Amino acid sequence: MIRKIHRRRFLYCSSLGLAGIACVDLGHAFEASSLSEQARKWLAGITWFKQSGFRLQDGDRVMYIDPYEITISPHDADVLLISHSHNDHCHTASVSRVAKETTIALTEPESAAKIKNLIQDIRTATPGETLTVGGFKIETVPSYNINKTNHPKSKNYLGFVVTLQDGRRIYHAGDTDHIPEMEAIDCDVALLPCGGTYTMNTTEAAAAAKIIQPGIVVPMHYGSVVGSPQDGQTLKKLLEGAIETVVFEPGQSVEPLNAHIKEWKSQ
Repeated sequence: MIRKIHRRRFLYCSSLGLAGIACVDLGHAFEASSLSEQARKWLAGITWFKQSGFRLQDGDRVMYIDPYEITISPHDADVLLISHSHNDHCHTASVSRVAKETTIALTEPESAAKIKNLIQDIRTATPGETLTVGGFKIETVPSYNINKTNHPKSKNYLGFVVTLQDGRRIYHAGDTDHIPEMEAIDCDVALLPCGGTYTMNTTEAAAAAKIIQPGIVVPMHYGSVVGSPQDGQTLKKLLEGAIETVVFEPGQSVEPLNAHIKEWKSQ
């Protein structure tokens, strides 16, 4: 009998004191040889789901940004960031799956209204604020369209720069064009939309990355609602020799640096 061997998958296991051990399916991880040592350090603890949905594991703290079409129910979010109210960013079904009783959400007013029955502690912000939420330092930055009408600047939709415990700065651009405010972004990792239609396309995202000059670029917001599944690789090619670009597959993770990962294989 021939058994079909599936891709390796991982569980992140964290101690919850007397409550025991909680394990969250992180999907499939990058192979050890597929990332540079520096990329592995910068991206440690990051999972991309699809669209602009990410999970950040920072020690024992967990943050989700714009979770979308989450298919499991880990209920492990310490902090939830939502950039704006469109369904592929403020996805209420996914919010309900990741939220727990003590989750703190930071977002803008439209999204706050959509999730008010799902999360008890909801805080709103406008671009240009620096806050500490659930132990995370978060800077809110502008995110808007210049040559489209989907995300007007007047809405005060959000991008985020999150500083982790080890000093890494993660920029989540939200749904945006290449805007002048990007010149002031200081980050190690830039999560940039590149699918076009509602955001930057790959050419515009490459130009934005060269202005921001992060250590690593991660493409997002393509291959699902808008854009081609190849857009991530196209952006990587456009930045080749200039900025290292790491293309995640949906559900793919980079292991946290200081965490116990339980490996398992389904057959």
